[in-house]
Amino acid sequence: MKQPRYYLLITALAIFACNHPTAVQQPVDTVKKSVPQNTQPEKHEPVVVLYEKDDDNILFVEDDTRLGKLGFYCYSDLSMVEKNGKPAWIDDITQVPEDEPLLMLNGNPVALSQKMKDLRILMPTYIQTFEMKHMRYLMISLNLISFSTGGGWAHILLKVDAGGKVVKDSYFETAEMVDAETLKDANGDSEPDLL
Repeated sequence: MKQPRYYLLITALAIFACNHPTAVQQPVDTVKKSVPQNTQPEKHEPVVVLYEKDDDNILFVEDDTRLGKLGFYCYSDLSMVEKNGKPAWIDDITQVPEDEPLLMLNGNPVALSQKMKDLRILMPTYIQTFEMKHMRYLMISLNLISFSTGGGWAHILLKVDAGGKVVKDSYFETAEMVDAETLKDANGDSEPDLL
């Protein structure tokens, strides 16, 4: 009995599939599924709280970001804050140094590599999280409240690893507000040019 012509075609395809495993579709169970990540920049105004200690004011922000729990504490000459309270994420307010901020990410202190200027007249205004070339960043933007200089901005930029730890930091000042869309990687080192 003569075989149909399709028999040869089916046999040839079966032999090809056995010899070329990439042509065979993997079972659905073993296909690696990727979970979509939120890579869009996120920017919000944190709640700034004033804590009065003796004759001094301490401004602080305790904020849940998508990169973890951020705590920012500093002595301040500013008192135009609507909310008063006591920090919940640090036990002892005396931990806050007088000449630099106490910065915490996920319960770990972050030692800034540069000294901040005009710290006592800076108001935490925006917190931003974003990704650039698969790296995660958190930026705190502080508004300079000054009648003599006309204002300005100070920014703390933190590079955060997958475990929620800071691996690099930068402090820079600008005349205008800077956000995630403004930061570029013109030199191609996979980091914002200001880091």
